Amino acid sequence: MRGEVVDVDILGDGNQYYENYSSVWSAFYMTNKGYASFYDTFAAGKYKLGINDQTELYHHTGKLDWYIIAGKDGDEILKEYYTIIGKPKFVPLWACGPVAWRDENKGGAKEL
Repeated sequence: MRGEVVDVDILGDGNQYYENYSSVWSAFYMTNKGYASFYDTFAAGKYKLGINDQTELYHHTGKLDWYIIAGKDGDEILKEYYTIIGKPKFVPLWACGPVAWRDENKGGAKEL
């Protein structure tokens, strides 16, 4: 994702916050250099990844719990990450089958 700018969007009503799952971005950043960074926050942020050989990660907040996780490989890093956030949930069995659909236009093309 080098060269990308990612907005980490958070939605909320003032009392309860949740991540914008439609964007799928999270406050977790893992490199291939043996470390990862996790920001335990629901504050909105921006990640600038490898722009002019620099990576900037920030969140708009006055308080931030920041974890640096080191490991010999991605598996070791993710294992430590899951001790912080909890283990991922299993995909339900019904979601593992084939998915098929087709797009139909039953009325034919209409002129505007």
